[in-house]
Amino acid sequence: MGAEIVEPGATVTYEIEVKNQGNIPSKTYDVLDQIPAGMSFVSASDGGLYFAAQKRVSWNNLTNLEPGESRVLTIQLKIEDPRLRPFRNWSEITDDSSGDYGFGETDEDSTPDCMFQGRLSQ
Repeated sequence: MGAEIVEPGATVTYEIEVKNQGNIPSKTYDVLDQIPAGMSFVSASDGGLYFAAQKRVSWNNLTNLEPGESRVLTIQLKIEDPRLRPFRNWSEITDDSSGDYGFGETDEDSTPDCMFQGRLSQ
């Protein structure tokens, strides 16, 4: 699938998939999304909170994911300055509940502060 062509002023939707690839329930976790330069915030799913001063969206205390289960968060952004493209939307898991288990379990590929790239939905 090629890149989607959008016009200045258009609203685009990014999908952020969070998946529990471990073998134990995730408990709660937080996700942070940094809005790309040249874009402005329109809306976020699942109670995402917008912080205008930092151009960030934060989802806090998202509910448990069972092993193998995933969740898709969405963020809608408006293209304000097309000269700043390509628009790459970066998100990260900023906190998880691994410390709550008490026996040293970690999910190495979901380390907090590990950035991942959102996907522009059709």
